[in-house]
Order: sequence, then C-alpha cells, then structure tokens
Amino acid sequence: MADTGTVAPGTLASDNSHGSSAWSNPTNATSDDGSYATVSLMTDVEVVKLVVSGSVSGDNRASDNAAALPGSETLLNYGGAAILWGLTPTAAQVKASNFGCVLAVWDGVNASEYLKATNFDFSVIPSGSTINGIKVGYGMFYDSFAFLAKVDYVQMTVYYTGGGVLKTVGKFAGKLGGKI
Repeated sequence: MADTGTVAPGTLASDNSHGSSAWSNPTNATSDDGSYATVSLMTDVEVVKLVVSGSVSGDNRASDNAAALPGSETLLNYGGAAILWGLTPTAAQVKASNFGCVLAVWDGVNASEYLKATNFDFSVIPSGSTINGIKVGYGMFYDSFAFLAKVDYVQMTVYYTGGGVLKTVGKFAGKLGGKI
C-alpha cells in the first residue's frame, strides 16, 4: 500500500455551519511554525470529520483520542491506514480541492465553529486508485493561561492501492512506437 506522505492544506477557514464560536486566524494552522488558529474557552475535541465534495461527511472520529485537549502542543491523529470514516471516497474525490477535514472543539455546552481545512494537494494519487484509509492530524493544545484552544497545524495522509497502470503503459507505448 502506498501513501501520500503528510500533506498540509492549502485553505483553512472558520466554517459557521457548526457551533457559535469562530476561530481566530484560521490560516495560521497551515504549517508547524508556532503560529496558531485559536478559539476561546474550548477544552475538548467534539468533532473530527472529513469534507467530501465540499460537504462535511462520514464518521466522527473525535473519540480516537482523549476528549480533553492536552496541556502542551501534541500531534493528535484521527483515522488511519485502514480507516475510511464510514465512506468510500474515490481517488477523484480525494484529489479535488473541496476535499478535506473539519475540527470542532467545545466546553461541554458551547461548540466552536468548524476549523475547515481543504485544498490538500493529493496529485500523487494515480487516477483509478482505491483509497484504503485516511489519517488526519492536528498539532494542538489547550492554553490554560490564555483560555484558548490552539491549533498550530493540520495534516493529512491518504493510503491507497492500484491505479497508475494506464500511465505506465502509455509511457512505454510511446517508446515502443505505440506497439504493445
């Protein structure tokens, strides 16, 4: 099984289709650089889902880790090499700019808006591949001094098999004068 390696999103936004507390500076969560997307007073992970064709979809994987955010920045992974989140995404869907993930945190009563990450560059996945699993990671923690949930970075890895046969055949066909 192949994988894409860890890929960062190209687009991050606070999505008000969930919760009531907006994320400040959501684009700060594009890379592991100590620059944070933040939301006030939220201490627990409530929702971690995929975004497929622009819609929040699939199983909520928030229970893959402890609900409470750690007290120092930690990479928390959700999903994995053989986890499809209750979906059957195609290679074309995963490679689309409107594929991604969402995170919502809460305090037990009030929830944040989604921190929505999309526009991952999964162009390395050959057309026709079978998607076997998806892992989403967030470098995040709860800053108890500032009373903020902080996300430093979002990353995703897609695991896949197959695909690419036609590209390889086409490459050799050109070298053989089209005779295969």
